[in-house]
Amino acid sequence: MIEYELMFVIDPVDDDTEQTLIEELGGFIGGHGRTALLTVSFEDTNAVAAAQAAVTGLRQHGVRVRRVYDDLVTRAQIAERTDMTRQAVGLWVRRERQTERPFPEPFVLTGGGLWRWDEVNTWLRDARLPHDDVRHLSAGEVARVNVWIADRASNVALVGGRAGA
Repeated sequence: MIEYELMFVIDPVDDDTEQTLIEELGGFIGGHGRTALLTVSFEDTNAVAAAQAAVTGLRQHGVRVRRVYDDLVTRAQIAERTDMTRQAVGLWVRRERQTERPFPEPFVLTGGGLWRWDEVNTWLRDARLPHDDVRHLSAGEVARVNVWIADRASNVALVGGRAGA
């Protein structure tokens, strides 16, 4: 079994549900503005199965999962997560250090670039640099799980008679 760290955009939950998620699933709820984010770790044989099991478990606790949250990071956040300096990260990004395996391309170019943490973490692991021991969903896995979540939500709406409402 492989441990995956998963982040989901969820509907806000009450204090009792939040406490249950923390105690039973080791979850962490945070967010920004009106966006509620839930981070949990789940073990399974692959990332999609882990995410599906997590969503199923969260639904049993009354949590409405909207989608997987793409874990995008800036250079500063990469430095913070790896306990490296911003200068070291800048050298990786500019391909002036660790050149035998090029640093991942930014996922978004705005604001100095945003990188997918799963790609950065894999690169760090392969380069034998500080990294997370848990795995993270790739862009393709995020897309597959989000389609699955949307499909399940539309099926629930059809069964509940709310489709198209």
